[in-house]
Order: sequence, then C-alpha cells, then structure tokens
Amino acid sequence: MEFNFVLVSYLFFPRVVLVDLPTLDLSVIQSKLAARHITFVVNRDLPGQDGQKAVYYFARTLNDVNFLIELKFKAGMNVCKVSVRSSSKAVAEYCKLSVAKILLAHQ
Repeated sequence: MEFNFVLVSYLFFPRVVLVDLPTLDLSVIQSKLAARHITFVVNRDLPGQDGQKAVYYFARTLNDVNFLIELKFKAGMNVCKVSVRSSSKAVAEYCKLSVAKILLAHQ
C-alpha cells in the first residue's frame, strides 16, 4: 500500500486516554484494527522514555480523507493514548472515537 499524503500539512488534535483495555498485546490490537481496514505503519520505542511505545496506523475514508493514528502505551500500565492527525478536525474526532470503540471491544 502506498501512502499519498504529507504529514507536515496535517493537524494535530487532542488525545483520548483509554483505561482498562481488554488487551495490551500489540498483535491482538493490530488484528482488531486490520479487521476494520486500519493499516499498521510502524511500532517504535520512544527515545528517553523507558517502557513507552508508540504504534502508528493509517486509515482512509471512502471520500479520501487520510488519518495517521498514534497509539501510545506505557509498560506496566493498562492505559492507551489515542491521537489522530488529519486535515479535517471534525472527521478526525469521529476517527478517534471509532478507534477507541474498537480497542475497548471485548472481541
């Protein structure tokens, strides 16, 4: 899959913090999101922040609005911060809520 957008032109919107996730297993989370056509991009440890990991995903709506989804996890805590970057603030809010619902689902 080729990504045809430039991150610099995208806006950053506030985070949603999710607690008590059903799983923190990144492969299970990746499978849940992939089932909804949200594509894994990269998984990385955050420099200078021991035990923190950021995982990035890409999504696109049917009318070609692109999203970069950032999930941040901290070792030993059942918490996930969800951030979405997009050119459309209104649609980004819906994307963030949708990702939160997917992550909190017990399936």
